[in-house]
Amino acid sequence: MFRKLNIFNRLQGMALAIACGFVFVFASCSKGSDVPEPRRTSERAVLVYMVASNSLGSYKYDDNDISEMLAAARAGDLLNGSLLIYHQSYSGSPVLKEVTATGIDTLKIYDNSVSSLSVARMKGVIGDVKATIPAKDYGIILWSHGNGWLRAGEGHTGETPIGRAFGQEGGIDGVTRYMDTESLAQALTGTGLSFAYFDCCYMGGVEVLYDMKGAVPKIVASVAELPAAGMPYNITLPYLMAPGKADLEGAAKATFDFYDSKTGVDRTCTMSVYDMEGMDELTDAVKELYAWHPVTPANFTPQKFMTEWKCYHYDFKHYVENLQLPGTNDDEQLQAFESTREKVLAAIERVVTYSEATPFIWDKLAVRHHCGISTQFLTDEAGSTTQGYQETAWWRDVASQLFE
Repeated sequence: MFRKLNIFNRLQGMALAIACGFVFVFASCSKGSDVPEPRRTSERAVLVYMVASNSLGSYKYDDNDISEMLAAARAGDLLNGSLLIYHQSYSGSPVLKEVTATGIDTLKIYDNSVSSLSVARMKGVIGDVKATIPAKDYGIILWSHGNGWLRAGEGHTGETPIGRAFGQEGGIDGVTRYMDTESLAQALTGTGLSFAYFDCCYMGGVEVLYDMKGAVPKIVASVAELPAAGMPYNITLPYLMAPGKADLEGAAKATFDFYDSKTGVDRTCTMSVYDMEGMDELTDAVKELYAWHPVTPANFTPQKFMTEWKCYHYDFKHYVENLQLPGTNDDEQLQAFESTREKVLAAIERVVTYSEATPFIWDKLAVRHHCGISTQFLTDEAGSTTQGYQETAWWRDVASQLFE
């Protein structure tokens, strides 16, 4: 399973949920297609798009995180901002809520006829948020399971637990649904959001970033699996609500530091922040590099970010640094190839504005290379057929040039 999971953390989450004894204060409620009444203006409105009708919801990690959000609100850490949650719980109807210092206000109850992982529902919720909270700036936190470029797509039932991109939604008409990153980008494009923070696993891949490059200008994500507790909202929200621009590097560092301070198996985290304005530069440089048809040495072992026996996410920079130009000793060609490689490495530095990784993932996978971006490791074209990789836009537009 993904976003966050081990047995110890599950038990911790259950114990915390019981200890917290949540009390939600419900206020003005609307159903169906009704738009909530406009409330006060805000400096920044942040929407937590929480799809928890899955194992995370069954173990109450959504309730735990909402408790952290309430703690931040009561401490005054929302500053002049507004925090809203679209909450698809483990069971029941989705609800749009506002977190305030006095509790939780319910703004709208949605019906279950539309998937929370559909473009229409996500766009509709963002529209409801903007109509309800007039703000100078808007951001979104995407809360659920995640698995990067691995594809399932909306309405696909999938035969393996790894066949998904962002989100996992179960329960509606008995079908498990997922949302591929192209659909996610479609849902966010044109909404005016200034950032997207992925509080889920494996969304820091170049394949995901390529899909998202026209959707939002800033992204926060992890290249690896995250602990089940996810973002410590009571610590990070002051950064996300910072005056002026949201301090995304500060929020990412706060999350990283929270887990880096732990010991043993609990000391596991990778976090990165991406400036999407640099994605065109990175894409052009990679296209130029891949047009040389480079290969990696036969004994090359790329840095993995998955602890399972199969891995689909590897360090992008480590891969690029080890590419070689086959079949030539021509110094001029080799110099041109090296110059192209340097363009890619410089573009990676341009896109990644913050990146950190603990020394190990789950205390068993050493992290010796971490540039902040992952990719699928391809040694031949046959490898591109796994998990629907050839369906990705990155393969179609960029990576396929390795073998053309």
